[in-house]
Amino acid sequence: MKKIIIFILITVLMLLSCKNNSTNVDTDNNNGNNTGENNNNGGSTVTPEELEKYGIEIDSATTENIEKALNQYYQDKGEYKVIFK
Repeated sequence: MKKIIIFILITVLMLLSCKNNSTNVDTDNNNGNNTGENNNNGGSTVTPEELEKYGIEIDSATTENIEKALNQYYQDKGEYKVIFK
């Protein structure tokens, strides 16, 4: 009797877990048309001057380099930002 109850319970759990949950994953505002445009809404941009002054080579990044760039950017701009080249 216990085996039958356990079997039924496992079967019900498997049916519920395999249930097809169809949801619309399209979060674009362009009616599903993928135009290849930049979809970073309100994302920060980096100017070439900032890249040159505060940018860190990602291959040679060390804790000291990152800390130095963070502090320099904070002193100039009033916020923390890490920029990798």
